[in-house]
Amino acid sequence: MNLKQAARRLGVHYQTAYRWVRAGDLAAVRVGNGYEISESAIEQLLAESAAIRREPVEPSRSAAEPLVTGDAVLRATEDAYAAMALSPTGVFEVVAHGLAEVLGDLVVIRVLGDDASLTPRAVRALDGGRLGIACTELETFTRSVSEPHERAAISTRKPVLVRHVPQDQLRANTPPELVQYLDEARPQSMLCVPAVHDSVVRAVITLTRDFPSRPYTLEDATLVSKCAAYVGAAVVRASATQVAWRRRQEMMSLVAELGGEPEAVPCAEAVAPKGTAAELICSTDGRIVCANETAGELGAIAVDKLIGMSLYELPVDDEQSVERALLSRMCVGELTFADADRTVLADDGTVLRLSVHRGIVRNEAAEPTALVVVANPIPEPDCSFTLAAAG
Repeated sequence: MNLKQAARRLGVHYQTAYRWVRAGDLAAVRVGNGYEISESAIEQLLAESAAIRREPVEPSRSAAEPLVTGDAVLRATEDAYAAMALSPTGVFEVVAHGLAEVLGDLVVIRVLGDDASLTPRAVRALDGGRLGIACTELETFTRSVSEPHERAAISTRKPVLVRHVPQDQLRANTPPELVQYLDEARPQSMLCVPAVHDSVVRAVITLTRDFPSRPYTLEDATLVSKCAAYVGAAVVRASATQVAWRRRQEMMSLVAELGGEPEAVPCAEAVAPKGTAAELICSTDGRIVCANETAGELGAIAVDKLIGMSLYELPVDDEQSVERALLSRMCVGELTFADADRTVLADDGTVLRLSVHRGIVRNEAAEPTALVVVANPIPEPDCSFTLAAAG
């Protein structure tokens, strides 16, 4: 349809539709001195307008639940982990805040880098002065007073509980510039818990208590260790998601460059044969056209058997209608990208929880031509632990 017909279809003045085209809000193809607008472009604009007017989703239970018990902290941590996308920071913040509230101490979460460096990612303390001193130490010096114990936790992959910190050692390990603050912030008890996933330390949660009459206990170590399991899994999950997002964009660009039609895409070039993530290219009705070996391995199914199946068949029954509705929103143009977890029953009966990243490919006329999917298993936190040392 031409621009005037599109304006009538949208119920707006011709000049308004023209402004939308010039601004890129309404997809149009230039034909001679005019514009041609597809029905898909109209649907996309209407869908986006409807999405803007939609009422926001109510917050989850734990969003308003006071973090006054260990169980409440764990529930909030589980919710944060389930809702995380590209960044683990939300999980870090919930854990640090919750432990500070329940245990009343300074909490620091530091991520272990490939070069063995420890980078602070979350710092919490109920007392503002104590928090300020801790931030001064962490932002000014590469090493902290707790680092020897953190390194012990990393090397053993087990929590290190120090019931009474020798004050002479504390003073000796404190940078001279910070000795002045020991009167206000002098750790008497310390707990360093490694955040381990797949037998690899990803981060360390360190707590320090300034009251000698209440040293840390095994019960405290148990609570922190359960939270640390989610911190470690969150680091791994965030890294996998970052890779999946990049790969999804690469696949979408490739499909678009090849004309956008999934049947014309050379599968050997479009999907990575091996890797931790499943990669699929589908038609807009959800039919799988290309799949890599990892997709078959995750589903315990031959890749050639996957070809021709529908995406709607892959999730468990309870999630199929939700998946269909989500893909419909993508096809009408409300969403270009959609990330939502799904439960899949593999051919061998294994139940898998997958993080699924979808992207819709459109041509110049805004018509949907293909669907790209990258999916990887959601890391399962391991809450078992053994105490390494106590002093």
